[in-house]
Amino acid sequence: MHPVLDFIAERWSSQADADPAVVLAVAVAVLILALVPVSWRLLRQAATIIHEMGHVSAALVSRRRISGIRLHADTSGSTSPGASPRAPGCC
Repeated sequence: MHPVLDFIAERWSSQADADPAVVLAVAVAVLILALVPVSWRLLRQAATIIHEMGHVSAALVSRRRISGIRLHADTSGSTSPGASPRAPGCC
């Protein structure tokens, strides 16, 4: 196998026995989607939604409340905490 493909498969694959060609194909597909302006706008919004849901998941695990999630036109986002009297770190 090619050393670059082995490096990619070892570092970014969730499976130890992943086919390096598949890893490379996925990487190329993501790169192409990121270079096309229309798909890039959708991917950025999707990445922001997934990121903000990570904040919501962390809040649920730490027993905190969320009062809102906002997605902005510039593809940024914010998650607003609510009052959680039983949550750690709260007043």
